[in-house]
Amino acid sequence: MIQKLILHWKKLTFSSRWTPWFILLISVLSFGLLIPWFGFSWDDWAFVWISHHFGAEGLARYFSTNRPVWGVFYQISTSLLGDAPWQWQIFSMLSRWASALLLWLLMRALWPKRQHMAIWAALIFLVYPGFRQQAIAITYGHFYLVYSAFIGSLLCMVLAYRNPQRFAIFTGCSLLLSAVNLYSMEYFFTLEAIRPIILYGLLHSDREDKKLGSLLKIWAPYALILISSVIWRVFLFPYQTQNYKPLFLQTLQSNPLLAFWQLVQQIAHDLYWTSVLGISRAFHLPDVQSFGKLSTIMYAGIVTVVSLLCLIYLQKYLGLQFEIKKKKQTIWVILLGLLTALMAGWPFWFTNLPIGLEYPNSRFTIPFILGIAIFWAGIFELMPLPKWLRNTILSIWVAFAVGQQFISANDFRRDWEVQQQLFWQLSWRIPELKPGTTVLINDLPIQYASDNSLTAPLNWLYVQEVRQEEMDYLFTYPSIRLGASIPSYERGTSIQENYLAAMFNGSTENMLSIYFQPPGCLRVLDPMVDNYNSLLPPTLRETIPYSNLQQIIIDGAFQAEPPHVIFRTEPQHRWCYYYQKAELARQQEDWSTVTDLGDIAFTLGDYPNDPTERFPFVEGYAHIGNWQQALTLSNESAAISDLVHPMICRLWQRIELETADSIQKTDTILSVQSELNCNP
Repeated sequence: MIQKLILHWKKLTFSSRWTPWFILLISVLSFGLLIPWFGFSWDDWAFVWISHHFGAEGLARYFSTNRPVWGVFYQISTSLLGDAPWQWQIFSMLSRWASALLLWLLMRALWPKRQHMAIWAALIFLVYPGFRQQAIAITYGHFYLVYSAFIGSLLCMVLAYRNPQRFAIFTGCSLLLSAVNLYSMEYFFTLEAIRPIILYGLLHSDREDKKLGSLLKIWAPYALILISSVIWRVFLFPYQTQNYKPLFLQTLQSNPLLAFWQLVQQIAHDLYWTSVLGISRAFHLPDVQSFGKLSTIMYAGIVTVVSLLCLIYLQKYLGLQFEIKKKKQTIWVILLGLLTALMAGWPFWFTNLPIGLEYPNSRFTIPFILGIAIFWAGIFELMPLPKWLRNTILSIWVAFAVGQQFISANDFRRDWEVQQQLFWQLSWRIPELKPGTTVLINDLPIQYASDNSLTAPLNWLYVQEVRQEEMDYLFTYPSIRLGASIPSYERGTSIQENYLAAMFNGSTENMLSIYFQPPGCLRVLDPMVDNYNSLLPPTLRETIPYSNLQQIIIDGAFQAEPPHVIFRTEPQHRWCYYYQKAELARQQEDWSTVTDLGDIAFTLGDYPNDPTERFPFVEGYAHIGNWQQALTLSNESAAISDLVHPMICRLWQRIELETADSIQKTDTILSVQSELNCNP
């Protein structure tokens, strides 16, 4: 038996036709395992909401001042893929796979006898752990489409050179793809500078006598497209520097020596961070306590499986014959990788954008990945190590890099769980909301969506009649928006926010303050009670006197409901559902409904996560004359923290004012006042 296994192992080989499927398999393991548990994050919310409500015209407005050519791709893709998050996740995964596959083909075309180096580069490019935002699928799926266009353009150029009989066809494709890259976005713009370098390498390898003349002849049409795109960006497109200004040029004019020295330091820093620290990030292990035991077991399993798959495939890929004699060619590969990485950074160095390895600035590492992959593939080839050891080292690195992508995916999954809770609870508590409302909320415990992002689903939840170029609702974090989109809280102050596709026009008279800190339930803040809530963030407490509960429509026919294609089925009704419905009934002064909900909620085996979550039931039971139950719930909240006592005192003051007098009422209120030292 063992001898048969050994014999099969010796005979096992993988031809190059298996490589696209192998790269796809690694793509699925890197980016596809948690797709059913993903939703939307960051700018994806804006794209899908604008597409759904305003269509292609809205997307054209959104991109009109920011990459209008790129926006055309969004108009096409959103019309095809619709609103379902899983479809966008597959799109994103496939676009990244396509770019890695094209790099593999490019490396094979450049160095046909070094196919092992091509697959190394493709794997490094695919799972590069310095960038871990792939779950923001709409945004980065389109990033990698443009990346694919650039790499595909280089590939077609090389194929045109290698196949003179098809020179015109391949050159035409190459020019078209080059134009797609240069006119779409600026991220990969300066990478175009490596094209003549690659051409020179091709001519040099074929020992062309008139290298310069041949190079200029082949490169001329690409140069024309490059020049035309520069003219368009500088002279014809008025918004080129609207969002990102060329701050380096300003410093250069005022202090050339300082600007040059800072630039040298920044280049060295960013090349080190992206090519060394970004690569080594693969070995950042998850913390079991915060990551979770089950997730850690899955992480370990993924790393183990991927390392074995990679080792088997690489060890048996075309016999993996190494050509270690031609070291000059390997050094040329390494230099090409370094030059490519160096060309990648100029859009960010000109605008002083900080390149990092954390969200959101890790997106700036994307243009570097091409050069990094080529560089490290050359380094691996140059290592004086046996074949099996090189394969083992790379397989282990790829496995841990895939593990990093899983860690990131798990963070997105947790973020999405919070978003789901937020919008379902909003729909339960606020069935309808007056247009023009600004919703003020604490900084949410999520990483990959801001208040600006969540403005889109807020509008999706409550808008009943779409009005072109107008937006009815605004989500804001007071911690960062006061003094910006909200100039001040003074009554009648205008609030405006340009969402590019639509404009929000509101007022400080139409604001609503809410608080959400899971596992606690979402809470519409009560001005009378929460003014004394020292547990709230100070920036949110400041908004309470200006919160207008009349913005909530409690007797309308409309019932907000998160779109099921995105948020899927309504979650099981647990404590927070009954709390939200009780709060809504309290606002309607429907006390019998409050207590009916309480009778159910307190038998669920699911309990409040915040002492204030008992308050509507305290008030409800008091109003129907069940003073003992009201006192019991009040005491349970008071026992949690002394910080809650001022709020409970205010709650009982309101109960005293709004309920009929009785001996039991008087005794209960005196008991509360005595126990909590309430001021009269």
